[in-house]
Amino acid sequence: MTDIEVADSTIQIGGSTHEFEYAIDEVVEVNGIVGVLLSIPTDETNNRNVLGFDENGSFQWKIEALYPDDKDIPFVYINSKDGMFIADSWMGIRATVDPQTGKITETAVTK
Repeated sequence: MTDIEVADSTIQIGGSTHEFEYAIDEVVEVNGIVGVLLSIPTDETNNRNVLGFDENGSFQWKIEALYPDDKDIPFVYINSKDGMFIADSWMGIRATVDPQTGKITETAVTK
C-alpha cells in the first residue's frame, strides 16, 4: 500500500506533494494507482474531477470526459471493484474506469 496523506486540497503520495484548486473528497488505490476525487463547488463546471497518480506521486491521467464540457455533471463518489475504479456522477451514471489510463470502459445508470 502506498504512503498517502490528505489535508483539504493537498495530497502527499510517496515523496510527492500536490495541491489542487478544490478540496479532496475521496482517495482510492487500485493496483498501484491512486485515484483522487476532487470536490467541485456547485457554481463551477468540471466534469473531469477524478485524477490518477502512480505510487511515487507522478500524475498519470485525468478521467476521460463522460459529458460535454458545458454540462455541469461532476463525479461525486469513487471506489474500487474488481481491479477497476468506480466513479459515480450526481446524475446517477456509474463509470467503470481503467486505473492505468483513466479511460471509461463501461457506464451504467444507478438511479
